[in-house]
Amino acid sequence: MPVKPEQKPAVLVVDDEASIVRVLQHILQKDYEVYTASSVPEAELVLEATPVKVLVCDNYMQGENGLSFLTRCSNSYPGIQRILLTGFTEPEMFLAAINDGHIFRYLVKPILPNVLRETVAEALVEHQKQAELATISRDYEGLKDQMSGVSGGVRRLRNRLKQSLGLVVRFLMTLAVVVAIFLVVVAVFGGVTLAALYVLKSTLGIDVFKNLHLDDLLKRF
Repeated sequence: MPVKPEQKPAVLVVDDEASIVRVLQHILQKDYEVYTASSVPEAELVLEATPVKVLVCDNYMQGENGLSFLTRCSNSYPGIQRILLTGFTEPEMFLAAINDGHIFRYLVKPILPNVLRETVAEALVEHQKQAELATISRDYEGLKDQMSGVSGGVRRLRNRLKQSLGLVVRFLMTLAVVVAIFLVVVAVFGGVTLAALYVLKSTLGIDVFKNLHLDDLLKRF
């Protein structure tokens, strides 16, 4: 059975100049699955349908410029690594690209082929790192939820045990009081009974239990 070749990483190139798009596509197509767009609306259609990992976009285009588009992409597609291309070196734009657009790299035209390839390769490495961090974060949150559930279960079990222990203690205390009262009643009743028997024998001469030595019992009692 033939081995299915591994799918190349998807890279989207956006530029309103067709000649530049063809050059960039030619540079990258050996190692990547290159998608192209000549405008921001076309690029958005590609992003909706394709799991793009790296987005290479020119800044000066008709309609929405590249920096604005990449800034929006940082919110809509945070996992995609974004590379901004421009024909001018502008410090203000560089700072805006880094701070506002969260751009991975800022490249000034003309771009050497090896520089573009190296930049895209580094962007893919960063994409993989971000994907792994996102996975770790999801696993961590899932573990936190599980631990929270376990902790809640332990607390509920502990509360139930405390309640059960309280019931057991109250039952034992009640039982001890009942037993003590019972013993006192038995002792009093026994004492009264023996005293009555003694009075009957000593004053009236009535011996209820002839074989019962009441004098000895009363002395012991």
